[in-house]
Amino acid sequence: LTEREKHFTAAGRANTVLVFDTGDTAKAVLSSVIAQVRPQNNSKRIIFSGPGTFSEKTRQHIEDVVLKTADNILGTLKQPKKSFEISVANIGAASAQDIGLNISHYSADVSILLSILSSALQIGIPEDFVFTGHIASQDGDISIVKDIPTKLESAAKTEAINTFVYPDSEQDDSLKTLSPIEEQKIS
Repeated sequence: LTEREKHFTAAGRANTVLVFDTGDTAKAVLSSVIAQVRPQNNSKRIIFSGPGTFSEKTRQHIEDVVLKTADNILGTLKQPKKSFEISVANIGAASAQDIGLNISHYSADVSILLSILSSALQIGIPEDFVFTGHIASQDGDISIVKDIPTKLESAAKTEAINTFVYPDSEQDDSLKTLSPIEEQKIS
């Protein structure tokens, strides 16, 4: 393998940062979203597996927005629609207690989208990158998420991570207008 090839994960895997608690007690850890192309059938195009679970609201968002965004991108590349199995790698602290993660909210959207595209196109994603962001529309608009400083701190502590990718907080004025405290944390 070339030096560049050594830094790519297997197709269908993208790193993300998971946050537990909120505010001053928030803690973040790295994990990975894994997407695998699966045979198509007439039922759901996405199935969720593994010890980590997604809340019902998050599952619906992935199906309605993230998958459709992937379909739009793949369609532009003249690729057919595919079905996927999605899971999140369980973190050691959870598996040591024989429990799985419960993923809610939208901050793993970018990692989910990238893992789907990676799997569909069989193109690896650099393993030294970590992603966070909310897919805010089927057109692929990406919005800021909460706890960016906590996520960045966690990524910075992990020697294997060299690049932290997150949305620009200044892409619209809503954060400054509606949530100035969160905007100050990011700036």
